[in-house]
Amino acid sequence: MPNTQILKEIAQYATDENDKTLLTLMGSYSEEGKIQYKEWILDSCRSIVAILEDLPSLKPPLDHLCELLPRLHPRYYSISSSPKVHPTSIHITAVIVHFETPTKRVAKGVATNCFKELYMKHQAIGCAQHKEGDTCHLPGRLPIFIRKSTFRLPFRFQTPIIMIGM
Repeated sequence: MPNTQILKEIAQYATDENDKTLLTLMGSYSEEGKIQYKEWILDSCRSIVAILEDLPSLKPPLDHLCELLPRLHPRYYSISSSPKVHPTSIHITAVIVHFETPTKRVAKGVATNCFKELYMKHQAIGCAQHKEGDTCHLPGRLPIFIRKSTFRLPFRFQTPIIMIGM
């Protein structure tokens, strides 16, 4: 969801005065602006695309809009497989984000839905029938980096552990 600074910047491109006033208000530091921002942006889960759809008079230049939008940050996932069992591959466990917003739009997670699409392509070209260790090439590439973990299981395997996923 866009921050208040983005709303303040794009307000100048609204030709309708009501739209311009709304965006300027939400981009301000006033108490009323904060309340409006919470209700109209945060509580409604409005993305920049939804704002552009809901305010048809708002037509910012694409290059300026791209300058304002934040970069996509890396996503960190835990590997949920053991290298002893799967020495040539890794498995991750992730929740696919997909929900209906209060404005009746569908909101999707960026990375998890990318994984889902790759998985569906994987299934469609029949890679699911390959054995462990076989190579199966998928269309496209995904940059993945593995960071060294500081997590260590207890030396004695009888020692109970409690793991909580967030």
